[in-house]
Amino acid sequence: MLDLSDDAKVIASQFHSLTTMTFQMIDARPSDRYQAALDELVENKMLMWEPFNQFGGLVYKKVPDVDYAPYLKWFWENPDKGKFPMTTPIEK
Repeated sequence: MLDLSDDAKVIASQFHSLTTMTFQMIDARPSDRYQAALDELVENKMLMWEPFNQFGGLVYKKVPDVDYAPYLKWFWENPDKGKFPMTTPIEK
């Protein structure tokens, strides 16, 4: 298990069962805290991303060779670490 921030570990635990996570960037975007954790996972080659739409949307994808199970186990032992907002509304 890589030495990641607690926020990045929370998101990594979600990818134990997810293959993708899409942010359309129409009504909401990742919260600053959530985005920082996503960026950390990309930097550590635990997630890949690709563009989704003309609004700047992104699709994050799990990396096939990464074992996300230890992060899920960590999250089961530290459930309070996941209590932060995933998205922030986009003001129009």
